[in-house]
Amino acid sequence: MTDIVKIGDATLYHGDCMEILPALPKTDVVVTDPPYDKFTHIGGRFGSGDEFGNVDFGHLEDLSYIHGFMDVCESWVVIFCTMETLGKIQNLFINNYVRGMVWDRINPSPQLSGDRPAQAVEGIALLHTVKKNMKWNGGGKAGIYRCSVEFNKKQHPTQKPEKLMNALINDFTNVNQSILDPFMGSGTTGVACANLGRKFVGIEIERKYFDIACERIDAVYSQGRLFDDITQDIEQGNLPIG
Repeated sequence: MTDIVKIGDATLYHGDCMEILPALPKTDVVVTDPPYDKFTHIGGRFGSGDEFGNVDFGHLEDLSYIHGFMDVCESWVVIFCTMETLGKIQNLFINNYVRGMVWDRINPSPQLSGDRPAQAVEGIALLHTVKKNMKWNGGGKAGIYRCSVEFNKKQHPTQKPEKLMNALINDFTNVNQSILDPFMGSGTTGVACANLGRKFVGIEIERKYFDIACERIDAVYSQGRLFDDITQDIEQGNLPIG
């Protein structure tokens, strides 16, 4: 049975997104950071892979999960991925693919082997369900998001910085819109939505990270939304922009 927790304007599901997505109502925007592939998450950077014990890399590596996003979404679908995966997503979703964007991590982990350059950026695939009447809040700026990795603040091995997610949510959504993150992890997308006055629906299969997400999102609502402060920071250029 799927656990459902409601906190403020957030609804959080503990379970498998592939099972939960078909039962959800339509959402305005999808913003998510799915596990990339078995090599990256288990062999490549994160040791034993125990953190991803319930992950089925099969449907992740063939990208079939994106169909579920398109079915439930009304407009933008924003997906973190490897740079190599951007072309695969474009080929598979040519009628929906808009652009490949990047997160410039500024201070990435070094390549410890020293035999090749370290991974400097991560890809962000941008799709649209209808690919017409597209609107975002970024004007003509480029899709480059420059933001430092937060090495000492992670509660999840692939946790994205709050500043990065605040910027993406600000650019691709509007106040009171609903945002879905089917791979919620420790809930950073939900934290950004709570900060910026968006409705949030998050799904996470790992109980440990689901509980962390609940705690983090609850903390934002308990201390009061940071909407005014964060919006001012974005306007003044103090947050990463594309």
